[in-house]
Amino acid sequence: QLLPLQNEMQTRGDVVLEQRQYGGFVQIRCVPQRNPDLTRFSKDEIELVDQLIKLFWNRTATAISELSHQRGLSRKGWREI
Repeated sequence: QLLPLQNEMQTRGDVVLEQRQYGGFVQIRCVPQRNPDLTRFSKDEIELVDQLIKLFWNRTATAISELSHQRGLSRKGWREI
């Protein structure tokens, strides 16, 4: 579902894909080539995303998954972390 959007963003030059080793696996990262347009988001929404980035920055997908199951977090629950 995200692949068509990713392809469109690559075609426009908004992102490039980079491959790198991470945890013994090849990771393909979508790297932005421009600043985001944040005008569609509220201050609270931007702050929430910033908090989640800080919380999960050095964690693997497995660690994040385990955390979500451990806490039994619902969608609303993530806002309470």
